[in-house]
Amino acid sequence: CHGVRGAGYAAGVDGIGIGRKAFLENTSNGFLRAMIKSGKSGTLMESFTTKTAFSTATLSPQQLDSIIIYLREKAW
Repeated sequence: CHGVRGAGYAAGVDGIGIGRKAFLENTSNGFLRAMIKSGKSGTLMESFTTKTAFSTATLSPQQLDSIIIYLREKAW
């Protein structure tokens, strides 16, 4: 969904790219954790902590924190 390197839905398109420094510099770990845990209503972003028929994975709190650390270390 986030495209190559977290740039957005398509390469070269402006938007909320989860891998972009500008987005991450203005986003708290709590916000990122909540979005990953709960998903985003009205979009295809499913929850990663609630098991549903359509879930692709469930993540532990430690896994969520590891993802946030990774995003911040690799931001561009």
